[in-house]
Amino acid sequence: ALLKSRNYLIRPLATAGNLNLWQVVELALWPIVIFIFTLSCGIGFIRFSSPSLVSVIYYIGLVMMFLVPVLSVATLLVGILATRMRSHVRSSAIVFWLWWPTWKFVMCLVAAVAGTLIGNYAWYHNFLPNLELNQMQTYTDIDPLTNSGLRLQDAGVIGFSKNAGVDRTQGDCFRNRQVYCIAPIIQGTDLATSPATESGNNDLFMAG
Repeated sequence: ALLKSRNYLIRPLATAGNLNLWQVVELALWPIVIFIFTLSCGIGFIRFSSPSLVSVIYYIGLVMMFLVPVLSVATLLVGILATRMRSHVRSSAIVFWLWWPTWKFVMCLVAAVAGTLIGNYAWYHNFLPNLELNQMQTYTDIDPLTNSGLRLQDAGVIGFSKNAGVDRTQGDCFRNRQVYCIAPIIQGTDLATSPATESGNNDLFMAG
């Protein structure tokens, strides 16, 4: 009867033609919650130590958060199809009843996709490399004259002594869209006016 009626003024949906501020806030709030949830799952530090747990939380959380929007649209679609099988349904009534539930579902879907993509991008390009470096050894005050690269193979972060320098005369560059340069790290000035290492071999390099 509601789908065939010309009057669609249902109080819980607000009176036609009037805009209810709280309903607008409520409509926008759920997609925001979904975006924050998916983004937090993507960049949370617990993802580094327990990725499986984060995946379980992510999928269960999304299912629970999409339950109401999906059921709302599905219930209306089933009702419209059932009514249409028995009688004529006005297109204006279909648009009226599906308008806000459909937009809410679409906004939630966009929020979930955006939060997931942004979270994964930030995780793999920023958070994960930083956490992996922090898990490795840190060396400070390394003198390139007396220390070789063999000792530093497990290093994540290396700090060199004040007398260390870069021999730019022995550097080289490679271009692949961006320019990448490499030069040996030595003791002394940038122009290698003093011995590079005690052995005379360079196995410490700076790249950028």
